This record gives sequence, structure tokens and C-alpha cells, in this order.
Amino acid sequence: MTTILLCAMLAAAQDKPAASTHDANAAKPLAPGGYALLPAEMRHFAWTKDGATVQVHGMGPFVLNYVNPADDPSKATPGR
Repeated sequence: MTTILLCAMLAAAQDKPAASTHDANAAKPLAPGGYALLPAEMRHFAWTKDGATVQVHGMGPFVLNYVNPADDPSKATPGR
């Protein structure tokens, strides 16, 4: 489950695992206090217009799989 704590974000399910684009019209806005329940292995996308603070919680294990490995901040080169 993801709970929006500050600001707002938009999120939607993504049915194509390797899609390079997403349907922004399918996204639903999530205001502070809003939440999204994401079952295990559910592909989805989310973004903010001005940044947001979110809380992700649930039963483990927890894994983030990036469609584009270059988007994974844990793989970033130091100093970039």
C-alpha cells in the first residue's frame, strides 16, 4: 500500500510490462491522505508534478523492478 503524505501524485496500472510509453489519461490523482493498494507484481506507473512525500508499507518481501534499468537510483554512478 502507498499512502500520500504530502502534495499529490498520479498513478495508474500498466498492463504492458515493457511499454516505453504510458497512458497518462488512465492515471488517477491521489491527494494527501489518499492511497493506492498494489497487489504483488502489479505493474504500474506514477509521477508527481511538484514532488510528493509517500509512505510505502505492507508485508514483505518488497522489491522495486524498473522497466528501464537506467531509472533505478540504486544503480546510479556516484557524483551524478
